[in-house]
Amino acid sequence: MSAGRPGEKHRKRFNRWQTGISPDTRFLSELVDAEFGSEAIKAGFERVDTVLQRADWPVDSNEIELERLHSSFIDSIYITFAKHGRPRFQIGCSRREISPPNSFVRSCHLVKHARQYYYFWGRAWWMPRFLWTNGQSRRTVNRVLRAMGQLFDFLETGERGPNISRQTAASVRHALSK
Repeated sequence: MSAGRPGEKHRKRFNRWQTGISPDTRFLSELVDAEFGSEAIKAGFERVDTVLQRADWPVDSNEIELERLHSSFIDSIYITFAKHGRPRFQIGCSRREISPPNSFVRSCHLVKHARQYYYFWGRAWWMPRFLWTNGQSRRTVNRVLRAMGQLFDFLETGERGPNISRQTAASVRHALSK
C-alpha cells in the first residue's frame, strides 16, 4: 500500500485522467466515483492503489479498484471506463484467495441481462455523442446502484441475481477443481 490514505495515489492519477476526457465522460466518471464508491465503502470496501496488495499491479488511471479483506479472501470491485474517453464503463467483482497466486473463488460482471458475460453501462456505441446527456448518466448510475446489492450478495454467497453475468470459464474451472 502507498503512504497516506489508501487509494490516494491512484485518486491523483484518476483525477489527471479525468482532465483529459470529454465533459460528458468526466461527469459520468465523477458520478460513478461518488455514488458507487460511497456505497461500496459503506459495505466495507476501500479504494486501493494496487490490485490484490501487489506493488507490481497498479490500478490503471481509467479504473477504480475497491477491495475488502477477509481472513483468507480479498473481495474486489473494479470499475473500468472505456478507452478514448467514451462515456461508458464496466463493473466486475471477484473473490480471490489472499495468498499468492490469488486463485479465483468466484467472479462476475454487473450486466443488463443475466445471459450476458459483460456489459458496457453508458452511451451505446451507435449513439452520437452529442445526444448523450447528464440526465442519461444519472439514470445509468441509478440503475447500477439499484443492482449493486446483487454484487455484494454474489461475493458473499455465489448467488447470481438478474444482473450478474453468466458463469465464466475461470469460475467453472474452480468449481470443477473442488
